[in-house]
Amino acid sequence: MSIPLESAAILWRVTAIWVAAAVAAAAFRSRTSAAQRHFVWLLAQSGPLVILLVFFLLPSWRGAPGAAPGQPAKLESAIAVSASAPVATGSPRNLGLSWIWLGGAMLVFVWTTAGLIRVQRISRRSVRLGSPVLVTVRTEVPILSNDRVRSPFTWGLFRPEIVLPAEAIHWEAAQLRAAVLHELAHVRRRDWTVLILSRIVCAIFWFHPLAWLAARELRRLSEYACDDSVLNEGVNPMLYTQQLVDLARTARAPFSAAVSMANASRLEARVKALLNPRAKRGPIPGVAAGLTSILALALLIAVSPARSVAQTGRTLVAGVARDASGAAVPGVAVTLANAQRKEIVSTGDAGEYQFAGLPPGAYRLEARKPGFKVLDRTVNVLPNQTTQLPLDLLLGEVSETIRVTAKAPPPVPSPGVVPRRIRVGGSVQATRLTFKSDPVYPEDARQRGIEGTVLLNAVIGTDGRLAAVTPLNALVDPALTRSAVDAVSQWRYEPTLLNGEPVQVVTNITVDFKLEH
Repeated sequence: MSIPLESAAILWRVTAIWVAAAVAAAAFRSRTSAAQRHFVWLLAQSGPLVILLVFFLLPSWRGAPGAAPGQPAKLESAIAVSASAPVATGSPRNLGLSWIWLGGAMLVFVWTTAGLIRVQRISRRSVRLGSPVLVTVRTEVPILSNDRVRSPFTWGLFRPEIVLPAEAIHWEAAQLRAAVLHELAHVRRRDWTVLILSRIVCAIFWFHPLAWLAARELRRLSEYACDDSVLNEGVNPMLYTQQLVDLARTARAPFSAAVSMANASRLEARVKALLNPRAKRGPIPGVAAGLTSILALALLIAVSPARSVAQTGRTLVAGVARDASGAAVPGVAVTLANAQRKEIVSTGDAGEYQFAGLPPGAYRLEARKPGFKVLDRTVNVLPNQTTQLPLDLLLGEVSETIRVTAKAPPPVPSPGVVPRRIRVGGSVQATRLTFKSDPVYPEDARQRGIEGTVLLNAVIGTDGRLAAVTPLNALVDPALTRSAVDAVSQWRYEPTLLNGEPVQVVTNITVDFKLEH
């Protein structure tokens, strides 16, 4: 299974980013806080999006390295050498892989959308809490309660909301304060936005296990970082740990599109982290985060794979090659060239071809395939436009050349008269000639020392017989012409087949009458 070069380049780069993040997070686990490790994974999960944006939105930066001005890029040269390869965009295998990728991405998209709809419905049916909460923590973020919620969660991009269980109104003030502080830490850290960004990456790279590992680590470390934020506010670790245990006992599966406070599957590790007196709990400094982000962005732009002009330019020349019956013709070698550039592609299974990323100007296009006439024309390529150029291929003409010889008569002295020998060479193309009768040199012409070349045009019918045998040069001796026509009219051919059906083709036959001295 072949993968387009740019796709492979993107894939190994994003893989390297995720592996580097995993190694860094593991190596500095005891020396860094959860917030700092979360920031490392955030940069790693943002990296694939940056690479894709640079790749698709900045095509003017692209070009194969090392290409001299006025010379094709290396990738384009490879395309020109591989003249027999079909156009990648028309490959059924690549189209199949595209549909498989799209199906996986749509599944992740539908799953996330369903989670958003569920969270939105819960939010609409929730009741806004007032003074009991505001007494514990002053905040402008709306705090709601709903009887269908078992664990506090937050969601929303521009207008975030905190949703608490309905029984939260009966919690002790310390418990209520701890829960609100935890969710406010999520809001302050923009963890819901990070969740959606991570889900987008998973939708694009759904087939890559490291994408899901990064998403899991982001969600896990966001909870650890918010736990640290709660403890930094002076909340008793034992009280807070007991609260998490109580919530996890009754909590349902976490919402796929919301940041939930309690999760039974991660409870043991969270409790250990909360009760670890040596754990680092500080946030990442804003200046350090900003500088690191800028450096990471510059590095990602620098290592982003180059898009070849031949695949990403907006200027296109494309079309479909068809024969006289309208059927597609695969395997046609199509050449597009001018003084500075030459590219060769081969039509795909559906007869399609495409040249992309062409500088504007005049080009010469040739289409060649055995059995068909060479198609040669001039193409004017306009900037940022698609030129549709269908290739209507005609069957190639059949030509035959034979030579009829006879013993020349004794020379007759005649001052100033020198016999002329005429040779007309025709291109010889292999045909299915099954029967051939040679012309006879007319005796009268031989005695008179007449030589010449007879050019005949005929049509090979669907039954293999010649029809409408017509001389093309009227200045040849009539006796030579009659002899050539009488003999050639008896020839038989294996009929030419086009898409399995016999068709008529035009043939040119050259009969060269020559005297041997």
